[in-house]
Amino acid sequence: MTEDDLAELRGLGLDDAEVLDVVLTAAARCFSSSVLDAVGAEPDAAYSALDAAVRDALTVGRLIASA
Repeated sequence: MTEDDLAELRGLGLDDAEVLDVVLTAAARCFSSSVLDAVGAEPDAAYSALDAAVRDALTVGRLIASA
């Protein structure tokens, strides 16, 4: 995270606790994605029923498993 990133979050009105929430959430997502990639996990077929925008955000670069 750069000073510019912090300034952008501050510009959106985030305080220290909210900035920490953003940083920790991004770190958790990165860790989770790395583990899923390492073990070759695929999103469940149920992901196909999700709204397209949600599905796309959750499955970036991954094929959805067939039923």
